[in-house]
Amino acid sequence: MSFYKTAKEFSGAVDEEYRLLAQAAEGGMETVLPVLAKVGITRCKGGWHIDWLKYDQAVNVSQPEPQTSEFELGPPMGAGEILTADIPELDYIIKNALVRPGLTVIGGYAKMGKSLLCNQLATTSVKAGPLFPDYELAFQIEKPLKTLYLAYEDRIRRIKGRLRRQGIVTPETAWPKYYFNDQLPPLFIAEESLRGDITKNLNAILSNLDEMPDQIIIDAFISSIIGVEENKASVMAPLWYELREFAHDNDIVLTVVHHTRKAQGKPDILRDLRGSGAIAGGLETAWGLYETSTRYTYLLQITGNDIDDNLWIIK
Repeated sequence: MSFYKTAKEFSGAVDEEYRLLAQAAEGGMETVLPVLAKVGITRCKGGWHIDWLKYDQAVNVSQPEPQTSEFELGPPMGAGEILTADIPELDYIIKNALVRPGLTVIGGYAKMGKSLLCNQLATTSVKAGPLFPDYELAFQIEKPLKTLYLAYEDRIRRIKGRLRRQGIVTPETAWPKYYFNDQLPPLFIAEESLRGDITKNLNAILSNLDEMPDQIIIDAFISSIIGVEENKASVMAPLWYELREFAHDNDIVLTVVHHTRKAQGKPDILRDLRGSGAIAGGLETAWGLYETSTRYTYLLQITGNDIDDNLWIIK
């Protein structure tokens, strides 16, 4: 019998092998079941159950040689070496707010204005200057960004309305560039996708561009993944890790919109993010939008692993 690494691979051939064994047996089809059972294959509802350990032992399948590690760890660094090591400074696009390469999350409760903030970041960062007019120094865009905006929750009509209200870009403006929710494929589908599919799907989207963007905005991440429970850290952790890998491998800013729980007490975006246990450790920076008692006025918290916690009032 052939060796198949997974039950899925096996299912296409097992019925043919069953038939051949049955033809060779004198007692008919039912006499084959004990033969298959000896090698760990039993009938079950909807197909076959395979005990691979028993199968391997019975069929004498040759296994590949164990794979050695693809990297050499080498000796650890001593404390003195760390102190004298030449470590490059963080490349801030916005000082203490946006890092390249890096993963940034913009979080907030529903209807808090996360998409408006992201669109302002995408359009304003086309050239150096202030992100918010009221904070010219604190939110100074030091290096212009060409942004690709993946609008997983919006169609062209809504984006056009935002661009008109902001009045920042003109019909001749090349960047940012947008894809809309009726164009975009899911980045990940539970029960179907595998590790690496987010990277594969993002690269497929980028293959349609003539020029690599400096920033990709995913708005919102939960709308780009299908059937995933965002409150489960064990489920979300591999996905966020892959996003961070993608940002660093491609030397870009990857800005991701994510939902938060209803805030309890003092603003804490790293606590309030849904599935926060899977997210906080891999972020360069986190932006959190919170309500205030004044209409159209919001509290913006910006924090990160290498920056101090800052709070700002924005309108």
